[in-house]
Amino acid sequence: MTTFLSMSRIDLRDAEFDVSVTDLGGTPVTPAAVDVAILPSRTRPTAATTWTSGDYTAGTVTVLLAGPDADPTGALVVPATGGDLWVKVTDYPEIWAMQAARVTIT
Repeated sequence: MTTFLSMSRIDLRDAEFDVSVTDLGGTPVTPAAVDVAILPSRTRPTAATTWTSGDYTAGTVTVLLAGPDADPTGALVVPATGGDLWVKVTDYPEIWAMQAARVTIT
């Protein structure tokens, strides 16, 4: 299920998402890395997608989002047209990506 977030052009805020990772047997595992990316709405990641490390703690990914006119230091900038926030779980040798939120700029 996709979450919908609305931000102003100057907002700078944390977004948190639950990421439950299990192995094929259903046993919870801690992923090696969790990355995030903002993509144009209604598109999917490709080999050219630029990913940024997300902060993963106890099943929750936290990412600092910045509106297009906010201070971008340490944040993932959402373009003026908005976009989709994707989360990629990397656990060698598998990679799983999922859309976590649709972000609109108001």
